[in-house]
Amino acid sequence: MGISKMQGAGSCSPLRQQCEDKEVSHEDSTSRPSVTLSERIKELELRNQELRECYDELEEQKHEIEKERKRFAKKAGDLEITLYNKREQLWGEISDLQDALKAKKEELQEALESRANHRQAERILRDELGFLRRRLRDQDVSLSQSTIESNEKAREANEREELLQESVKELEQRLQDQIELIGVQQARIVEVTAESSERARDACEKELFLKEKIANSVSV
Repeated sequence: MGISKMQGAGSCSPLRQQCEDKEVSHEDSTSRPSVTLSERIKELELRNQELRECYDELEEQKHEIEKERKRFAKKAGDLEITLYNKREQLWGEISDLQDALKAKKEELQEALESRANHRQAERILRDELGFLRRRLRDQDVSLSQSTIESNEKAREANEREELLQESVKELEQRLQDQIELIGVQQARIVEVTAESSERARDACEKELFLKEKIANSVSV
């Protein structure tokens, strides 16, 4: 609005000076004693016409200045609304990012706790496997020393040995599965950490871009 007033004042000043010059010139001409009444009337009419034209031009310039002022006022209002919307949008995106980071943090914490549980389960399985292997070894010793047992007992012992071996294989397979699952969890933790860092970096870059854009809009 200040710019439009300065421009309006600059364009109106020469016109006012021109009107004042015409008025001074007319006073000089009417002050001469040789001017007749008819000529003076004509000069007054001419002066009145010129003043009216000057007044019309001044009114037109005033109207243009007012239009310019309203235009700049509307532009300032639109810019303020745009800045407000951008600011609200940015805060919304920041809030969403914070929620996402919080969710990822909770997911990572759960993964870490799950990993600890897997380690505990691995220790338990190793203990069970060691116990079963000791039992199998003890059973082998017992079988080698039981030469006086009947064939039925020998068959039962063989069956028990097979069952124990199957149990050992199952436990070994479970242990291997747990180890593979732990590896998958570790890879997932690394992936989640990388995704969180990437989203945080993208959010910072986007926030910086919006701030620069808003600053450029304000300076314009």
